[in-house]
Amino acid sequence: MTAGTDVTAGAPIRTGSRPCNPTREEAVEAGHDEARRREVEHLVHHLDGIIGERKTYGHDPRDITG
Repeated sequence: MTAGTDVTAGAPIRTGSRPCNPTREEAVEAGHDEARRREVEHLVHHLDGIIGERKTYGHDPRDITG
């Protein structure tokens, strides 16, 4: 996308089906909100494609306390 930052949560959503976020912070917050609503995992990637942040909402199959 040429303007702003696009967000996906869980299965990717087609570009253009939701408004583009003008800042990275707004995009990340929108992604967290959508992931919580859909109870899926939310990944935040750096510009080079490396995962910078990963959060799981809803069912987490890992058996780790804390």
